[in-house]
Amino acid sequence: MAAGRGPVVINVGAESTRQAVDYARAAAGAGASAIMATPPLTRALVESELHGYFETLLEAVDLPLMVQDASSYVGNAMGVGFQVDLFHRFGERILFKPESTPLGPTISALRAQTNEKALIFEGSGGILLIDSHRRGVDGTIPGVEVLPGIIAAWNALEAGDDERACNLYLPICALGNLQLQGGLDAFITVERYLLHRQGLFPRLIHRGPLGYDLDEVTRQQIDRLFDHLQRVLAF
Repeated sequence: MAAGRGPVVINVGAESTRQAVDYARAAAGAGASAIMATPPLTRALVESELHGYFETLLEAVDLPLMVQDASSYVGNAMGVGFQVDLFHRFGERILFKPESTPLGPTISALRAQTNEKALIFEGSGGILLIDSHRRGVDGTIPGVEVLPGIIAAWNALEAGDDERACNLYLPICALGNLQLQGGLDAFITVERYLLHRQGLFPRLIHRGPLGYDLDEVTRQQIDRLFDHLQRVLAF
């Protein structure tokens, strides 16, 4: 589907090493540029088990591996030292997508302890984009509901245009804060609503069980913020 237009990174994280390896091999066979993996989410693992999980993935396919710590919303945090050790052992095949809290200091620690050689991609959905950029991240991997706004904000930061970056950032951050009140279910529900509004999903269906309900007052505020973002993008 990408048709050579850009790199494709496929997430292969699973609850067992064997399943993750199956996913990784399928991703490699489909022509992925890299794989990304969360550790198993349903239990806390000692570092020796985590090492075995990631090392087996690296042995199974000849692709870069992005280590995703999604512990700000699912799973358990991985220590910076553990992640840095993977980088020192496997070099530039290891990339990072930190999403643990506090995100900013984690990014700075990863950069410092890898001598700024590791590629790091933040995953705050735009909420911490400006802080992350100023800490030297190499990119951002957001959801797609406000993707044009995040791309424009990133480009403004790269160009040193702080005023435009902040004007774009404010409605993106406000939308993210509305999502934060309901955890992962709120992020997904709001994202689905905005993608439906933009025509990507012809029908708006939220399959249960859900831990968050998008009520009318919140929906109206989301519409106002999204419309504001479109006006900023138009300039």
